[in-house]
Amino acid sequence: MSFVNTMSFPTDYVPLTSHFERDYISRKARHTKYGNTGVDPDKIEEIPMEQAKALYRTDTEPWTRLDIHTAGKAKRKYMNQQTLDGVAKDEITYQLVSNSSFLSVIVKSLDDSGLDTSDVKIQNYINDPTGASFWTSLSFPKYNVNIPTSNGKIRSQNARVDIRNSYDRTQRLMYDCGYYDGLCLNGQVSGKIFMYYIHKHTFGLNTIKLYETISKSIRSLPQISDEYTQWANHEIADVEAKNIIRKTLAEKMSKTADGINVKVDELYERYQKESQITGSNLFSLYQMATWVSTHGMTDDRSNFLSANQTDKYRGYVIYMIQHPVWRDTLNS
Repeated sequence: MSFVNTMSFPTDYVPLTSHFERDYISRKARHTKYGNTGVDPDKIEEIPMEQAKALYRTDTEPWTRLDIHTAGKAKRKYMNQQTLDGVAKDEITYQLVSNSSFLSVIVKSLDDSGLDTSDVKIQNYINDPTGASFWTSLSFPKYNVNIPTSNGKIRSQNARVDIRNSYDRTQRLMYDCGYYDGLCLNGQVSGKIFMYYIHKHTFGLNTIKLYETISKSIRSLPQISDEYTQWANHEIADVEAKNIIRKTLAEKMSKTADGINVKVDELYERYQKESQITGSNLFSLYQMATWVSTHGMTDDRSNFLSANQTDKYRGYVIYMIQHPVWRDTLNS
């Protein structure tokens, strides 16, 4: 697809050059000492590639710099010194995982799964003009399921894959597969651990593991649909909803008693809006949690949390549906 070709651009590393500026007195003294000998008082020195280097995309004219990657504090000899390319960041060594490698595994996995990818809908949440970062959803309208809920309503869910990567350390490589709420792609984040793959840019991509994760997640879609249906038909009282919220999401979002109480009220209000659509059941509570993990405490569908915030809140959703209070309520 065109998105894969667009994001699989070539890159290359180039050494950084460090520009050490002297203060006014030193410069004046050197000029006085050396006169018009042609000696420049400003020293140009190259930082070794193993300590700091700049990443460029090479299919533009001129090349586009995406980021500066460094070896970390222990190896940084020129820490905090100004460079002609910018200030080299003092962070851990960055292991580049190319978009072409990552996306080729995605495409192969989808092809091998037999999934009908016709009419796939693509939405980009990050529009980085340099290409240094992307966060994209692929929605498959031919794989939608209708979840019957306890109030007799139907909640449509659509199969979707979320993928993201960055060359500038703004977000980790991530693959996420599951059912999401509606074709507008403004729905939820999958809460099942085996449904996603997260990779830090500090080691090479395990393509075999990624392929296995993707294949397993696609095969598991029917199972997730059944689980959603079970949640949607299990009604809960308001006191049960508040108890689950308090012991899971609220306690994760705040550490003080007053803060927890505030979060319980805020999240319960959000839950009530979901229950008006699909009834007072566990699925509405899950919808509330995944809405918050995508949009935050707002009704604005156009508002999206950052990648790091979404990662954190995703963990809260997983914590909620795996918590004993959730399982006890489901089995009651």
